[in-house]
Amino acid sequence: MKINYFKLSDNSLQPVQENISPIDWDKKVNWVDIRTENRVKVSNYLEKHHLLKHGRDFIEHPENYSQPKIIRDIRIFNIGISNSQNINDTDFITVIMTKDVIVTIMPNDANMLYYKSITLESTPSHSLFLYYFFYRMISDILTQNHENSVIARNHLHKFEDLLAYSPKDLKPSQIMEIKRYIGHLADIIEDQSTTFNTLASLNVNVHYVENIKNLKELIKGFIPLNKTMLRLEEKAESIHSYFMLIQQDKATHKINVLTVIQAVFVPLTFIAGVY
Repeated sequence: MKINYFKLSDNSLQPVQENISPIDWDKKVNWVDIRTENRVKVSNYLEKHHLLKHGRDFIEHPENYSQPKIIRDIRIFNIGISNSQNINDTDFITVIMTKDVIVTIMPNDANMLYYKSITLESTPSHSLFLYYFFYRMISDILTQNHENSVIARNHLHKFEDLLAYSPKDLKPSQIMEIKRYIGHLADIIEDQSTTFNTLASLNVNVHYVENIKNLKELIKGFIPLNKTMLRLEEKAESIHSYFMLIQQDKATHKINVLTVIQAVFVPLTFIAGVY
């Protein structure tokens, strides 16, 4: 588990080079970024913090909590993202929002939300930082989703070529795998869209509300993504149906051959039996 601390200073977001107790996060930092593959370890570490009075299971089992949770004045979001190592698995970013600090929990290999990519264009405040933080997060997630959708589309194009020119080289397991991947990615994108639209409706503070229209415009980027995933799902189903027709045609051809053979040898067998 690696914990990075960041504070608004000198009109920018700066790393804090010291170990800070969770009790002091609200006073000393604006963002705590936790990178880990062991969420139980994180919840154990945070046990002395008031966030975990009712939120431990929310952190340890993010797959069970797709809707934002409010604990007193604290808001917690679990946002599913595609696993970079296994495209059929889901990773999660957990975002904990308090009045003065944001805490993120995400996998070590999550390629997003680096502090240098969060650019503050005016005199920083925590309220304004919220806007830039979520704008960066949504942008990074949209970018990852586009990359994953391109991977899926390229696989489908490859399968289309195999069906056209070399169907015997295409296996049913390959088609089912890409169908699962596309369906899984479509579910992730749909959940992300729902979560961020909920986030855009929160009245956190004045600066956040003033900039919320920009976030809403960015969140609209999920609309064409959802349409793209729908087209990919339809194309995958079309490829699967065409592949099954080819297999059925092969089976029908074999049955016809066996029927012809039977038609030839059954009379001969009957005559031989009579004699």
